[in-house]
Amino acid sequence: MCGVTTPPVGLSSLEKQLHPRFLTLDEREKIRDLRAAGQSLRAIGRALGRPASTVKREIDANSGSEGYQPYAAHRAAAARRPRPKERKLLREGRLRRFVQDGLRRRWSPEQICHALRREHPDDESMRVSVETVYQALYYQARGGLKREVQAAVRSGRTRRKPRRDPERRTPRFIDPMVMISDRPAAVEDRAVPGHWEGDLIIGAGGRSAIATLVERSTRYTMLVHLPDGAHDAETVRDGLVA
Repeated sequence: MCGVTTPPVGLSSLEKQLHPRFLTLDEREKIRDLRAAGQSLRAIGRALGRPASTVKREIDANSGSEGYQPYAAHRAAAARRPRPKERKLLREGRLRRFVQDGLRRRWSPEQICHALRREHPDDESMRVSVETVYQALYYQARGGLKREVQAAVRSGRTRRKPRRDPERRTPRFIDPMVMISDRPAAVEDRAVPGHWEGDLIIGAGGRSAIATLVERSTRYTMLVHLPDGAHDAETVRDGLVA
């Protein structure tokens, strides 16, 4: 035993086909073997084709009194997967009561969220996103806030409704979008180098930004500096081209 305490896990959970972002048992065995050979976290990450930070989190989360053991680590990871977090507004407590009271006052979800920050500036437990309130209203109303929905929602609707007919919406882009699900199989399975994936990381308050380019096969990553936090389409385009 490695000291990592886990509840019993069924064989189906251990053998379940997971998204590629999750570590496999084979990868966990390689981590053990490469650590035993004295390899660094970066070297292990390169051997697996994963960031060194992923390897470090795996070792920190699943090491016990006898060090890192791949089978115990795999069981521990499988045991954690089926435990979805209980939704905040399904639990009785101050946060739920605050939201209910706001709805009775006919406040919008946005007003409720701002009021929470204003009245409880130092209490992180009294935080909820606008989308979480909407989810509680429209998708969890049967078991949570149904009466408040019927009595207090300004629109009087118990279902979310798009503001405009989808067929009549103005497209965001001049050129038609190519959906990520439509990309060729050679790109999807990371078999052929040369396919790049871009993303944008925006800092707190939108005051800073970095564009990223990742080569899908080798995971080679480039960070693109965006001066003064500017991240409009033209600035990002120019940065990527450069």
